[in-house]
Amino acid sequence: MADDSTPVVLRLRGVSGTTYEYHRKEKNTMWMGVAGNYLFARAEGDAYVLLFAGQTDDLAQHMASGATLLTEAVETHQASHVFSHIGQKDLDARVREQRDLVAAYRPPLNVRYPDR
Repeated sequence: MADDSTPVVLRLRGVSGTTYEYHRKEKNTMWMGVAGNYLFARAEGDAYVLLFAGQTDDLAQHMASGATLLTEAVETHQASHVFSHIGQKDLDARVREQRDLVAAYRPPLNVRYPDR
């Protein structure tokens, strides 16, 4: 796996066949107040295990208020990275993307919290 200072693009294919690109965020990232989708993941060798797929209309606000879920991802599932796909302003498109990835990967925290 690349060290944390190396930019990483994670490409994930949903059950629809659509491929989504997510960019790994650095620790202590200053999140922008923009709409987007995000992932919590655990590094395993050169790959990542998807733990949670989410979406929000304001990443900065959501990440500041979503510390409980991230803490659970770290403590219970050894989450090591956060990825984001920003710029999608349309709520329906963000929800479709989230559902597409959840259906494909069955992240454990989405299974546990299906309404998040």
